[in-house]
Amino acid sequence: MKRVVLIFALLAAFTSCKKTNPNYQQEASNPKFLERAQNMLTESIIHDIFAPPVSSRIYMYANVAGYEGAIHADKRFRTFVGQLNGFEKVAQPEALALTSLAIFDGFISCWDEKYRSIRIRPETVINASIDKTWIPVLQTPPFPEYTSGHSTISRAAAEVLTKVYGDNVAFNDSTEVPYGLPPRKFTSFIQASDEASVSRLYGGIHFRPALDEGAIQGSKVGQWLLANVKTRK
Repeated sequence: MKRVVLIFALLAAFTSCKKTNPNYQQEASNPKFLERAQNMLTESIIHDIFAPPVSSRIYMYANVAGYEGAIHADKRFRTFVGQLNGFEKVAQPEALALTSLAIFDGFISCWDEKYRSIRIRPETVINASIDKTWIPVLQTPPFPEYTSGHSTISRAAAEVLTKVYGDNVAFNDSTEVPYGLPPRKFTSFIQASDEASVSRLYGGIHFRPALDEGAIQGSKVGQWLLANVKTRK
């Protein structure tokens, strides 16, 4: 992990900062640059059809590197060095780094349970016992049903974001606008995670227990992360 984070940090340094520009630090701190990089990363993940754990690893490496590169001038923040397995040397910064870690750990926890319990999907059950022609609204993923990945990682991320920003943050989610869907309004990160979770039931690819238990699982992952990984000194 250390090598990957270092590579991301070096690439960011060489491609975005020039010694001949005296204002490079101010310009590099523009959140639009990070937002653009995140969008490009998301598009790459979507179109390459990476497995969810691999996608979460890509997010995590990039954001940890960004966080480490951003905290050097701010003594309020702590490095992740020594706090993460395999990262012993060397934000957006804080919120993005912690959220990506929560998603990464959430997928690890979820996939561990998926391949421990190995439960089948609704499409398999319905086709075998009720209707051979039935298909879900969402395409059935090629991995076990329980627990729900969306439920787990959405709640893990919501726990972190709630800790950073508070539990009563209203916001509009416009991430699906480029795909033809309207913005969604939420009154909290937890509410948004609940909707992400239940969408898998409406889509026909999960049973309810996978959603409920996945949310509990994700909550525990997020709380464990917040208790064990510190950003502030």
